[in-house]
Amino acid sequence: MNIKSFPKLGFVIIENVFDKLELELIWKDIIQIENKKLLKTPKETGSATCYITGKPLKNNKGIYLDKIHEQGVIENIIPISKKFLSPEISMAVDDLGKMYPSYHQINKTGNLLSYYEDTDNYHPHIDQSVFTILTWLYREPKAWAGGELIFSQLNAEIEPNNNRSIIFPSCFTHEVKPVKMQNELIGFGRFVITNFAFITSEFK
Repeated sequence: MNIKSFPKLGFVIIENVFDKLELELIWKDIIQIENKKLLKTPKETGSATCYITGKPLKNNKGIYLDKIHEQGVIENIIPISKKFLSPEISMAVDDLGKMYPSYHQINKTGNLLSYYEDTDNYHPHIDQSVFTILTWLYREPKAWAGGELIFSQLNAEIEPNNNRSIIFPSCFTHEVKPVKMQNELIGFGRFVITNFAFITSEFK
């Protein structure tokens, strides 16, 4: 795992975030989701919407993981994703500077698996959390192009490399360029695990 902070841009990138065993367990969950045909449309999974038309801004398939984890359908993605709250990663995010929220105070996450195939994209939007954590995964050999993560206000474009994660404040406007499939292999598109990170009150 290689962690690098980009204070001038306000995000952290992690290469090779999951080790071999973690990847095997994550793919076990993804295959279970595929076999049970649980990936749903934007209207069924929730999406940022256009404030004028009210239509979803994304065109992909996805499934929120927390409920199906509680039901025992999957076992691994959510527990493994807790590594993003490790002291090593927390320090790297907090090193971005005082103008950003304190990552080490994160105490709750919501978890989403999304899948992009030909022409799928996500128009500019913000997320309703404190930090957003994205991790890209795909089957080898890579069967698609495009799908870059764009921060237009930062003039930054991030390649969705396999087993790469990015952590950024959720208020950053971001978008996903259309994916272009290069063959028709089923399940060889662009997967992304999104961990929406929150700071919740301890008072009740």
